[in-house]
Amino acid sequence: MFVDELIDAKKENHKKFHAENEEFASELLKSIPESLSTIAKVKYINLYKEDVREANQYLLDARNQNITVSKLKSDIRAEHEEIKIAARIITSDFMRTSINLTKKLAVKFTETEMGMKIPGRTFEIKFERCCCEKFWRRTLRKQVRQEREKSHLKIAPEFMRYCSNDAVNESESQDSADNEFRKAYKAESESGELFELPSLEESIINKKNELWTRAKGIGDLAKKENLEARLITLTCPSKFHATRTFNKTVVRNKKYENLTPAESHKHLNDCWKKTRALLAKKKIKPMFIVTVEPHKNGTAHWHVVMFAKESEWSSIEKTLLNKFLKDHNPEESGAAIRRVKIDKVKNGVEGAIAYATKYILKHTAGIEGEKAETDRVVAWRRSWGVRAFRFSHDAATVYRLMRKRDFKAEELIDVQEAAKDGEYAKFLTLYKESEAKTEYEDTKNKYGEESKKFFGILINEKILRRTEKWKLTRVKVEKERENLEKVTVNIKEPSKSKSKKDNINYAKVTHINTISSRLKRTSLKKPPSPSGDSGALLHYVPKSTFRQ
Repeated sequence: MFVDELIDAKKENHKKFHAENEEFASELLKSIPESLSTIAKVKYINLYKEDVREANQYLLDARNQNITVSKLKSDIRAEHEEIKIAARIITSDFMRTSINLTKKLAVKFTETEMGMKIPGRTFEIKFERCCCEKFWRRTLRKQVRQEREKSHLKIAPEFMRYCSNDAVNESESQDSADNEFRKAYKAESESGELFELPSLEESIINKKNELWTRAKGIGDLAKKENLEARLITLTCPSKFHATRTFNKTVVRNKKYENLTPAESHKHLNDCWKKTRALLAKKKIKPMFIVTVEPHKNGTAHWHVVMFAKESEWSSIEKTLLNKFLKDHNPEESGAAIRRVKIDKVKNGVEGAIAYATKYILKHTAGIEGEKAETDRVVAWRRSWGVRAFRFSHDAATVYRLMRKRDFKAEELIDVQEAAKDGEYAKFLTLYKESEAKTEYEDTKNKYGEESKKFFGILINEKILRRTEKWKLTRVKVEKERENLEKVTVNIKEPSKSKSKKDNINYAKVTHINTISSRLKRTSLKKPPSPSGDSGALLHYVPKSTFRQ
């Protein structure tokens, strides 16, 4: 080996060689996120003992993986403020570039330059998105988040637990910002009533209760129709897994094809759609509750609680095996055991709902003593945009409307009472019998894109809807108004302890500070003009790239 040959070399040259490599490695490690650099350093040292070239090549590959995000050239270590600056510069550059181009050419140039497709049905809609700083901010944040997770999967998948520590920290920051938002705003009705927004903890508990009510309702319907329950676990082929377990030790999977958790979830979703389509042709419509879970290496797998007639189960099992196993490399080692697993439930419907409740808790409020695990699962779901639950009977929008305080439906009084009492099975049955329909209205978003918005419930040629409209009111504005009133009082009635001149000056300063602070929050911030004379879109590299 090359390292062994170095031992026979002169001592001075040996020291010089190691010093040069140490300097080289230190520079490369700076381009890797802190949470990964420690792991990468340990791996580099271990590889260095065996083969210097292989060790250096490992760091180069790690640096190339981590230095940028797509063609947007944003560092994956970029934080919130750096992403905001990058988005502002990209927006400013696009607006400057589009001055001498048509909308169509400007959008096409941007798509080529950025290496991505701008969402939108027409070029006018795409153009409006490109002019929006918030759109680029969201796009950058999503890509930074997912590229960071890809880096962890490539460099150190054996150290992951559902997701990276960076993802957990970002998720906690997101919750903290959410809490601050809830404190800063109140819900205001047309009549002027003000209500405090529920805290994040209250919202999580409400979500958990609603999911459990819906799951229990489906269980009650299954029990009423004498359906049999099965617990089904669906997993992905080996190419989706970054690691595998060998002799109780987590090791890298050589069959891994650098596929993301989002792609593993899409694979399962596609197979599920084909399964349901085939069952529908056979006139089999089972009831189900689907929960999406991550493996330790981040790959998605599904837990399904399914209810069907005893005579239908043989056909359901055959269809599941065809679509999830036989169509995707069935000869793979362990595929027959792990890919599709179907178990009978000991305690019938009650046991199946208890099984589903465990995962509802895991994705919301958390199981007692496992809060850290819940935080990691939630962070994983947010990182990859995965929907955690889906139900065969989904009338959640109407169910929530029926429970609103400002919604009155005399024609559907029984349905509304069932919804308010939390009797989901009764609510579904009565709503179906009423032959009421959900009504949607055409609306446009700020980019001019048409969409359908839930409007109300149509029954007997009458549309039922909420009686009041609500808006968010900033709490701080009310405090500022009080401050302004105090300033006015100070100007009219100066204090006797000071001279009249001192009181007027104090009032002016207070007034100016109050107004300027309001302007900072409410005024539109114009993006700074980018440096350079190039007409192409400026690629922003944040300061963190040059950290020493």
